This record gives sequence, structure tokens and C-alpha cells, in this order.
Amino acid sequence: MTPERAILATNSACPKRAVVLLSALFALVWLPATFAESKSKKLQLVGAIVSARGGVALVKNRDNNEIKAFKTGDSVFSIGTLLSVDRQQIILVDNDGQMTMVSNKLGGITSRTQPKVIVSNEDKHIEDGFSRIGTKIEVDTRYRDRMIREELPSILMQASSEPVVVNGEITGFRIFQFDQNSIFHKLGLKDGDIVREINGIPLTDVTKTIRFLNGLREESQLQVNVLRNGAPVSLELNVR
Repeated sequence: MTPERAILATNSACPKRAVVLLSALFALVWLPATFAESKSKKLQLVGAIVSARGGVALVKNRDNNEIKAFKTGDSVFSIGTLLSVDRQQIILVDNDGQMTMVSNKLGGITSRTQPKVIVSNEDKHIEDGFSRIGTKIEVDTRYRDRMIREELPSILMQASSEPVVVNGEITGFRIFQFDQNSIFHKLGLKDGDIVREINGIPLTDVTKTIRFLNGLREESQLQVNVLRNGAPVSLELNVR
């Protein structure tokens, strides 16, 4: 299926939105000069949940360092309406119809020296500051702090995710398309796993989930309940 047909198929219940998205697609391909670069300078994409039904972007306002989650159709810091969400960029459209592209590379995400891996396979992964044997994971505080404070924007781009909807309600988030050597592989997650609960809290709302995850930064123990091929799996993480 071509991108144009995919957009129309996923938006058949809302023709107006389909037309807007299709117009944005052609603008991306044929009219790159129409993007308002000046408006995007104050914004940075730091995370995204992407799905065929739309998406949620975690966007940073570089003027005051405020970070908020926005769904497609939301007004982003009064700059423009969120039109589309991608792992590496989002597109806004302002009241004059001018489009703005916001990248995850603004602000300079730099590559860093990776810890030395001692052993890594399906059953375990051990490197400096990180150890997983089966579903038991231990991380030292320096490793955690480095991921959160220095590498979080790039980590959020290492995989795709989409909400899983059953009977009209979100029951979790499917994780897929992992990057090679990503933190998701190290944690023992599998492509297609559905993350349903963290520390007993069900993940049933896109925006609340992003905010909830942001609030876990200082937690020393995490239990992540996953559905894998229809069977429950529990991952236990301790920060030492």
C-alpha cells in the first residue's frame, strides 16, 4: 500500500483529516521550502509514540525547558497544530497554513562512548553498570543517571510503539522495530511485546503514560508486566 492510500485508509471515518494529512504528505515531497524553520527553532522533539491512528509527541520548549505531551490535532505551545508524528520529526501547521518541521536533532543529540559489553545473548546481558539474567535486571545509579540525563532523547527514538486497543480501550503499548543494541534489547524485551503495567499501574492512556514514565526517574525498583505471544512476563529492575 502506498503512503497516500495508507493515510486515507486509516482516516476513512474523518475525510477532512485525511485530506489535511494527504496535503501534508505532498508538501513534504514537493514543497520543502514551505516549512517555517524560524518557528521550529524554539522546539525540540524528545520522544514519540507512533501508530497508524495518529501519535503522541513529547516536545520541549527551548525557551523555558518545559516538556509536554501532545496528540495529533493538539496545539503545540500555541505555535501550531500537531499534524503528524514520526520517530525523528513532527510537523505542525500554523493558523496561516504554513507548515513547521520539528526534529529530534535540535539541541544536538551527540553520540557517546558505550559501556563495554561483557556478554550478551537472549538469556543475559552484562556490561559495565548493567546486568540482566533472565528477567532480573540490576543497574547502578551512574548508569541510570547517564541514560536519563544524557541519553534519554536518543533512547526514546530506539524503538517504535503503538497503543493496543481492545473494545475501544487502551490495554497497553506494543513495542517493535528495535534499533540494534538498544536498551530495549538489553532489558530482554522482544519485538511485539505489549507493556501493560509498570509497578502495578495499568498503561491505559497515551498522554498519562508519558507523564507517568517521566515520573519514574527516581524509582529504585520497577516491575514491568508484559504480554508476550499471549503469555504474561514480568521484568524486575533494581537500581543499586
